[in-house]
This record gives sequence, C-alpha cells and structure tokens, in this order.
Amino acid sequence: MSISIEFNHISKQYRLGLVSTKTLSHDLNRWWQTSVLHKEDPYLKIGSINDRSKAADSEYVWALKNIDFKVEQGDVVGIVGKNGAGKSTMLKILCGQQKPTAGNVSIPNDCRIGYLPQVMVLQDDTTVREEAQKAFADITKMKQRLDQMNQELAERTDYESEGYLALIEKYTTEHERYLMMGAESREA
Repeated sequence: MSISIEFNHISKQYRLGLVSTKTLSHDLNRWWQTSVLHKEDPYLKIGSINDRSKAADSEYVWALKNIDFKVEQGDVVGIVGKNGAGKSTMLKILCGQQKPTAGNVSIPNDCRIGYLPQVMVLQDDTTVREEAQKAFADITKMKQRLDQMNQELAERTDYESEGYLALIEKYTTEHERYLMMGAESREA
C-alpha cells in the first residue's frame, strides 16, 4: 500500500496567555473577577492545569511533541485521547489550519482532507448534516456535472459522432474520479 499521510517529528508549541472566552459576558465577568474583586481568573489559561492552586512552570506549553505516524491508502484511523492531549491541534495541522512549530507533514497532492471543527458557527437555517455536507461541495458539484452529462447522453441520438464519443470518454473519466474520491460513501 502507498502512504497517503505522513507526520515527521511534528511538534506544536503555544505561548501561555489569556484567550478570549468568545462571549462579551464572560470577558466582562473575567474583568470583574480579576480587576474589581481581585479574585482568581475564573477561566483557564491555555496550557494551565485544572488545579488552580498551582501555577504553570513555563511561559510555553507543548500541545504536540515529536509526533510520528503514517497513514496508508485505505486505512481507517481514529484519534483518541484525554482532553488537552492535542487531538484537535493535530487535526488542524493535518488540514492546514495551523502550522507545526517543528517537523513536517507530507500529503500527496491528490489526497483530500475533510475537517469538521469541534466548535462551529452554524447558520440558523441549516442542520448539522447540511453544514457537514458543505465540506463536500466539490464532490456535490462533480455529481451535478455527471448528472448533466448523463442526461445529455440519454437525450442524444448521434451515437457514432465524435462529440458523442468524446462525451462518453469525459463522463467515464469524471465518474472514475468521483468514485476514487469516495463520493458514494460520504454519507457514512
């Protein structure tokens, strides 16, 4: 089997510091607790341990350190670990949303990575399934082109013409590519 994805000595380091809580009310609560009431920050710092009686011993934390793995074509892989182990960071590096601090990721040009983030901003009028389907927009467009070509093949009667034979060739090539992309199994 050929290797599709390879992580070589991947490491990701973050600098500790305050991160927005993503809501104004929580940010104001943080300010009130720390600045006005002079209490502990009710929200954790990146890399902090949950025991708030202990301070972090460094300004930096490693989310991933020296990770190596290979995924061969056809492999099915699960990523399992406790909270804060670096699973999301690894996936973000894999799909190109983040760059590793050290190491390199090898992904062939014809390999497609789909990534559904843990926290998503959804439109009010879409379901989770519809939002997830957006990751397959290219495949959906390809399916529409195949359906159009299929319809044209069904309606044409010039079976011996160069145009008809060219359309069959184009349809066959596109359909093979569609199947190779795993389009028929994307609902799974």
